[in-house]
Amino acid sequence: MTVGIGIRYPFYESWKQIQKTYGTKALSTSTVERIKNNANMVYVNFVYNLPFGKPSKSPKQKITNSDKDSGIFNRL
Repeated sequence: MTVGIGIRYPFYESWKQIQKTYGTKALSTSTVERIKNNANMVYVNFVYNLPFGKPSKSPKQKITNSDKDSGIFNRL
């Protein structure tokens, strides 16, 4: 079990994003997005694990890897 607590953006009043596009009069845009309730956010994190089912035995090795090749270089 793990428990955590934290605070996000503790020294900000709000989050603000400004996007502007300059070009001809038909293509000029200006967008302002502001989130005021995102600052000083306090959060709690709680993680747990509930094991269930039949416990398994330790796995057995089925493959035995071996190599008799000397490689691409010949030793003298």
